[in-house]
This record gives sequence, structure tokens and C-alpha cells, in this order.
Amino acid sequence: MIFDTLNHLPDYLPLMPQLAEVIKILQQSDFANKPAGRYETDNPAVRFNIDEYETVQQPKAFEFHKKYADVQIVLQGREIHHTALRDDVLAVKDFDTERDIAFFDSLPVGEYLLEYGRFCIYFPNEPHRSQLATDEPAFVKKVVFKVRLN
Repeated sequence: MIFDTLNHLPDYLPLMPQLAEVIKILQQSDFANKPAGRYETDNPAVRFNIDEYETVQQPKAFEFHKKYADVQIVLQGREIHHTALRDDVLAVKDFDTERDIAFFDSLPVGEYLLEYGRFCIYFPNEPHRSQLATDEPAFVKKVVFKVRLN
């Protein structure tokens, strides 16, 4: 997992070369006016979703992926993210291979505030959950890049 500010995103290119496509899209797109939905890119290893929702006070289940990394960037609002131990995914039996996702309950071991100008990268098999309210439920608009790693 990586948690950092967007001005440092290029620093992670040696670790994840597909970030070049993410950076290009961030520089060329007007996300403020782009509606929620799923978007394809010129690179078959990178697609993205724009999500709009109200944050919640009651945490949802953790999720993880096996083939895709999530690069999550809040465009408007703020939310709390939780992480859990990677070992917790070993017991998960109901993995949806078509959607590359599984959900499960666990105890959080890390908490991060994601707001404009910051990003999180969750690598395959790294449990995470988002959409948690900082105080009261509030509107969030976020882009989540799905980057295929294996």
C-alpha cells in the first residue's frame, strides 16, 4: 500500500510503470465535469471508474483484488480509508474471479485520510475499505484507476 500526495505520484513509476498512463490521464482529463461511470483507456492494462457517493459512518466490508491494483484519488470531499493485514485474505473462499474482487470482515490495522491532493495505491491481495465519513456523512467524488499487474 502507498499513501502519498499527488505531486509524488511520478516517484512510483519504477515500481509500477503503468502509472505513466494514470499520470497522462490525470493531466489530460477534466474530472470535475466527467460523470460517474466506468471508462476505458488506450492502455488495456488501465481503466478507471468515477464514483460519487455519500460517505458512511458504519464501515463496510474490506475488499481485495488479485489481478488489479487500485489507485484511488479523491476529487471532491474527504473520506477515511482502512487497511487490514494481508494474511486475512488467506481465509477468504468466495472470490469473484470475473470481477476480481472479494469482500470480508476484519479488524483495521491502519487508517488514512484521503482528500484532494492525496492518493492511495492498494496492490493485489492488500485489504482495504473506503467511503468512511470523517465526521458526518458527506459527498465524495473519486476516481479509482484499476491497473492490471498480473
